Amino acid sequence: MVQTVQLHRIAERLMTILALLMLHLASSSDKVRLSQHELFTADPEQFSPAAQLFERLDPPDLKDLHLPVVDSSFSAPGKKKKDTYAIIVSYNGLFFPGGYHPNPSITVPTVRGTLGREVERLLESDVSLSTAGRTDAGVSAKAVLFSFKTYQDIDSIEAFLGKLNDACTPQGMTIHSVELVDKSFHATFSTKSREYIYVLPVHRSFQSGAQVARAVQNQLDQVVGEELDFFGMSKGKIETIDSLCTLQTATCCWFDGSMAASENLPFTFAEVWPTVTTPEFPGCLVFRFKANRFLKRMVRKMINSVLQEATLPKGCWRDRIMAKERGDNHPAPGEGLCFWRAYV
Repeated sequence: MVQTVQLHRIAERLMTILALLMLHLASSSDKVRLSQHELFTADPEQFSPAAQLFERLDPPDLKDLHLPVVDSSFSAPGKKKKDTYAIIVSYNGLFFPGGYHPNPSITVPTVRGTLGREVERLLESDVSLSTAGRTDAGVSAKAVLFSFKTYQDIDSIEAFLGKLNDACTPQGMTIHSVELVDKSFHATFSTKSREYIYVLPVHRSFQSGAQVARAVQNQLDQVVGEELDFFGMSKGKIETIDSLCTLQTATCCWFDGSMAASENLPFTFAEVWPTVTTPEFPGCLVFRFKANRFLKRMVRKMINSVLQEATLPKGCWRDRIMAKERGDNHPAPGEGLCFWRAYV
């Protein structure tokens, strides 16, 4: 009986110590990290302007996208080899609750399922799609690169493109181009860099958008150009040798319609944003990331974590990356993200 009472007292003391410790941590503003930054609200309409924006923005200028051309001067004798085609696609992420998803048997609409099904229907043959970006559910794309190989001849690429758009456009997807390329081309492995844009609509009650953008940029500047291990900013099994990535460019700017378009904004952003914004979310933070590679959920985890570190008195995003702790890094909502373009 005495031992039982003593154990209860010890347990009570431990609980008291634990409660005091938690209170101390909660009162230390430089240590507290919420699972989501306060700028992400519970309002289901917060990201509606972002989804509309991505759909209405002009696609990026791809004049510097030099796809490898077919060498028509040489034709190997013997059995016909598969031709390789590159496709540039944009889509509204809200149409694809399954995201890209490599499993074609998934029951909800997916990017791969939609595009693959329509290509196979037109070719009357199975194809294996490769892509420069496997986007999550809700994530849009403006110029994502796909490739596939086929034995089937496409006599008229223009006609094929038209039929493909007739089928895909009602499903939230637009095919910008189809091009016969060198057989060595692979959308995943031939892509040297990828670029994403994230738009975070900010509630009208928040008055410090420009200051937050500057604080975030200071954090981003500390890691640009350096090869770092972004394991903590990823999800799932790492299927490559390592999780090293290099952010080639990383910018954050504030836009509320009252300033001239920044060079960090897409060309038609200043024109389109006023047509999609709402009185509740008049301004937005715009992030742009270009890197040699991105891990699963990496961009969305970077957004939330860099916002947290930028608004903490002693925050250091670089240290957070180096810690490689996945549990501290929660992804920002996918509806604010857009795969902007690929570089080959």
